[in-house]
Amino acid sequence: MKNNYVKLSKGILTSSIWREDLSTRILFITMLALADSSGFVDASVPGLADLARISLEDCLAALKNLERPDKYSKRPEEEGRRILKLDGGWKIVNYEYYQKHGASRASYYRQWRRRGSARSTKTVAQQLRNSCATISQKENEKEKEKEKEKEKVIQKEKEKEKEKEKEKENESEREKHLFSGERGVAGGKEKIRDEQISQKEKRFVPPTAKEVEEYAGTIDFRIDGQMFVDYYTARGWQIGKTKMKDWKAAVRTWKMRQKHEYLPPESIDKRFERFWQAYPKKIGKISAYKIFLRINPDDLLVEAMIQQVNRQKKTDIWLQDFGRYIPNPSTWLKEGRWLDETKTKDEMQMEWIRRIQ
Repeated sequence: MKNNYVKLSKGILTSSIWREDLSTRILFITMLALADSSGFVDASVPGLADLARISLEDCLAALKNLERPDKYSKRPEEEGRRILKLDGGWKIVNYEYYQKHGASRASYYRQWRRRGSARSTKTVAQQLRNSCATISQKENEKEKEKEKEKEKVIQKEKEKEKEKEKEKENESEREKHLFSGERGVAGGKEKIRDEQISQKEKRFVPPTAKEVEEYAGTIDFRIDGQMFVDYYTARGWQIGKTKMKDWKAAVRTWKMRQKHEYLPPESIDKRFERFWQAYPKKIGKISAYKIFLRINPDDLLVEAMIQQVNRQKKTDIWLQDFGRYIPNPSTWLKEGRWLDETKTKDEMQMEWIRRIQ
């Protein structure tokens, strides 16, 4: 026996031997296991009976069954006999055929597996080569990007150096121009000094309250200088979003706006005093002042309040019983009575006449 095993074909299940009794089938399989590479079984009858674990009588009967012809055998050799009696043992008919047939199939499958493993090995190797190529390509791209960044930095430095050189050339040309006049070097220095003085003069310097009032007097304008200084100091000496260049022009503007609605803003106390003087009922000044602070009206709203108070003074309800029905100033402010639609007696009569007509 080669390699201590023998191939047993699946075709035995459909052969005529599988219709034999149990002892015949067991003995045949035992002889297959004992046969050498040529199919010869070197054994005696008692030895076969012991190895097959059958009785001596059953062994003899099984040998006779295997030695007689079988017309239903798949192979025509030896008239379908399974074994032949030889000196020293028996020879299994068609042993070599079935062993070689099974070996060819096994070798085919071995070769097929080898080819598959070779293909998988090639695939893995190709993948490794591709990944290595990809990594090297990425590294090359990173190096190229670094080189480009270095070139950009170098280019920027060169541009800065060129700008500095141009500035130096311009400065040298200006100096030559200044020093090339009729006055020579001394004249050029004086011109530079004059330019520096003029630049200093152009710089804005905030005025004092006294300077504001003195200048306002020269243009026939009375102004609170400290109020003017405080107003623009709080705004960083800016007009809107533009820095002030000439404070005298701002004083002239205040003069022009003196009779206009856009006067410089008064303090909250002054605005309240204007309202209090216009309101006819002088009761609860502190309460009215607190509500006035919450409202915090600007100059335009205070003016609108005073106009409405003057209109309501002429109405019948405020004139009745010496002002008995005039609301307290705190109530008037709290209820927003400056928004009332007020009509005098004459206006109501005219409206009634229009309706009748």
